[in-house]
Amino acid sequence: MTLIDASFDGFLPGERAEVPATGSGRLSGTCFALKDLIDLKGFPTGGGNPQWQALEAPAASNAPTVGALLAAGSRCAGKTVTDEFAFSLEGRNLHYGTPLNPRDHAALPGGSSSGSAVAVATGEVDFALGTDTGGSIRVPAAWCGVYGFRPSHGAISADGLLPFAPSLDTIGWFASDAHLLAEIGKVLLPPRPHHPVTSISLVADALDLLEPDLVAHFEFASSLVTNAEPIHLFGVWAAPLLQQTYSTIQGFEIAQGLLPRLDQRRIMLAPDIAARFESTRRITAQDYRNALRVRQGLTDWLAEQCPPGMALVLPSVSHDALDVAVDKTTLGAFYERTLALNAIAGLWGAPHIQLARMSGSGPALSLLSAPGTDHDLLDLANSLRNSLG
Repeated sequence: MTLIDASFDGFLPGERAEVPATGSGRLSGTCFALKDLIDLKGFPTGGGNPQWQALEAPAASNAPTVGALLAAGSRCAGKTVTDEFAFSLEGRNLHYGTPLNPRDHAALPGGSSSGSAVAVATGEVDFALGTDTGGSIRVPAAWCGVYGFRPSHGAISADGLLPFAPSLDTIGWFASDAHLLAEIGKVLLPPRPHHPVTSISLVADALDLLEPDLVAHFEFASSLVTNAEPIHLFGVWAAPLLQQTYSTIQGFEIAQGLLPRLDQRRIMLAPDIAARFESTRRITAQDYRNALRVRQGLTDWLAEQCPPGMALVLPSVSHDALDVAVDKTTLGAFYERTLALNAIAGLWGAPHIQLARMSGSGPALSLLSAPGTDHDLLDLANSLRNSLG
């Protein structure tokens, strides 16, 4: 394999996939980018792999999300780098390079929607589409210092998306401004009855999954927004159980869908990505059924603990942005804890917002609410921007 010149601004190398707006409206005057897992008419969807891209015909139509943004007055400025087929939270791509984290060039940008986060963080675009299955928007948003939104599962059409794990996949977006984040929601999300968030609780034992030097900062930031008693989630649903449940569901769905297509095309993958795909072959149908039962139990419990009108505060990353040369032990701990943190929204099918960073160091807060309360959560994030600085 050969390494193509790195896309330091987050965009795929080569000629930009630029498309003018098709209408005018709420997003007039803005520009956006989209992850290379989402269809843009006239361009192949490459999945972060040049071999796959070469085998793909140009998309015959835009994904519905893309069409809606163009119709609302935004223009497309290009397609962005993704970790290969979304199977990573790091932000690396062996073929296209690792987009530079604008906060720290020695740090990983986070993935798999790495290029979209970087394009927003550098000001190349006003906002960008990404995908999130197990944290692929929330992690790069946290590490690059921008807002990132994972919607309720099924709230936004997944048509025109290269599937990964369909019962967990979502199309979401990044923005540097909370107001714009909410405006995009008004274009893409279906209208729903409003349940303004009046109760905000900290998931207190989620802090046990943070690196120790980040806890005090997170506790201070959360104290600025919470107004209700904390809840304890991981004492009931242990982090290893949530991580394993998520990974089993994801892996089984990959093995049933995307993996056979990779096999048929004999796609060459980076060694670490290939090993992850290979591991999914060992997951049985019984493993999957067992994981679905745990998922249902968690869903029922969360529905009681966090009804509409309430939001939960928790971190979406266990570590601050990791060094590009991170050791395997630290990387393994990051995956175990961060997948558990992000599995909550994924397994519940709930909206989850990673807030932009406050001034200073430490991880930014993230907000989680019940499925279907996407607009309410976006409104809450917008209302909190002055409180958090």
